[in-house]
Amino acid sequence: MPTDTGHWRRLYSYLARSNEAVAEYPFLTPWADGPQSHLATVLKEERRAFAALVQPIRLLEAAAVRFLPTPKFSDDPGFAGLGTEAEKTFRRAWYEWSRRAIWSWRRLEDHDFSVHTVVSDAFGRRRRGGHTCDGT
Repeated sequence: MPTDTGHWRRLYSYLARSNEAVAEYPFLTPWADGPQSHLATVLKEERRAFAALVQPIRLLEAAAVRFLPTPKFSDDPGFAGLGTEAEKTFRRAWYEWSRRAIWSWRRLEDHDFSVHTVVSDAFGRRRRGGHTCDGT
C-alpha cells in the first residue's frame, strides 16, 4: 500500500471534491455513499500506514540538526583529491545533508545520498578539469 504524502493528498482531494458535489447536488447521495465510504476507509488505512512510518525519535533528531554547529573541515592531505575545493565541497555537502535532514521524518542516515552526490560531482569536475558551477 503506498504511503507517500502525495498519494494521500490525492485521495483526500477526491473525497473532498466528492463531498462538495454531493453537498451541491443532494440527489447524488444514494449513488455516492458507497464510493465515498470506500474512499474514507482507504484514507483511514493510508493515514495509519503513514503514521506508522513517522517515529517521534526521527522528528526529534531532525529538530536537533538545526542546532548542530557547522563542522570544522580539515585541510588534511588525505582530501587532496578535491584540491583547493575540498573545504568548499565539504561545506556544500554539510549544507545539503543538514537541509534535507531538517525537513524530513526519515532517519538521518537516509540523507547520505545528498553528500555522496556533492562529493562525486566535485571529483567529477576535478577529473574533467572543469570548474565549479559558480565559474571558479
